[in-house]
Amino acid sequence: MLKEKALYDLGSDVRRMRKEMGMTLEMLAEALETDFRVISRYENGQAEMGALMYRRLLMLHEQKTKSDHLLQQIQELSPINRAAIETIIAGLGIR
Repeated sequence: MLKEKALYDLGSDVRRMRKEMGMTLEMLAEALETDFRVISRYENGQAEMGALMYRRLLMLHEQKTKSDHLLQQIQELSPINRAAIETIIAGLGIR
């Protein structure tokens, strides 16, 4: 079992990542296939997040961060290039 300070620090990381992804407790819980109360307990340092769950959170955060960065880059393109990229993305069934 992790010590209280370590649980609190881990919980702060969970909360930070959730907010960076723009997700509510409910949204993150759904993405991680758990209950929002479980996520709340992680964030408040009341429960220890298992390694598998933490790995899933990290992978979700990385995926969301990369997607957001890519979308930002697309928005910065010229209208013609942006339209071309959006057509390609729509054709791939992404979004």
